[in-house]
Amino acid sequence: MSLPGTWSKTGIKVCLLLSLLSAGCDSFKPVDSCDFADSEIKGYTKTNTQGQVTDEDSDDWRESPTYGLYVRVDPIFPNPVRSSNSTLRITLYDVLGGQLSNIDVIARKRDGQWVSLIPTLGRPKSIPDVGIWLLPVDLTRLSDNGTLSEISGLHRIYVVDSPLATDLCTSIISYGEVFILP
Repeated sequence: MSLPGTWSKTGIKVCLLLSLLSAGCDSFKPVDSCDFADSEIKGYTKTNTQGQVTDEDSDDWRESPTYGLYVRVDPIFPNPVRSSNSTLRITLYDVLGGQLSNIDVIARKRDGQWVSLIPTLGRPKSIPDVGIWLLPVDLTRLSDNGTLSEISGLHRIYVVDSPLATDLCTSIISYGEVFILP
């Protein structure tokens, strides 16, 4: 039994965990505002087939303040790409207990239409509370004819906490660019 005004063991653990997480935030690059959604695409983070960054774009793969303390999204790999399949590595530190409802990866097609890039068979039935989650991304969904050749170039993709989010500003977890080779 705890007395009024005293801390519970769970409360102390949560405070300690949040303190540790915030102490290690030297590389945390929060998304400042919703302006990113329409900002000009200037570059992309290059990665190899194992997901190691070989050249970083400082504007890519920043976590929003809402999600930054308990979700990390690593750059898509490989990048640039020649084939339709790429992978996002999402690391979950769900200290808030099941706050993520339904992660999706979305992008705009050239006609402006939003489309999910997660293959139906690749979509998990549930999101883990903690751990590393490798998410398959099918870039051919950006194409009308299912080929990458018609959509070569830079594309901004968004990791969101709801499928085909109508309000990108409140549901964005992270974003970055992928370069599709001709």
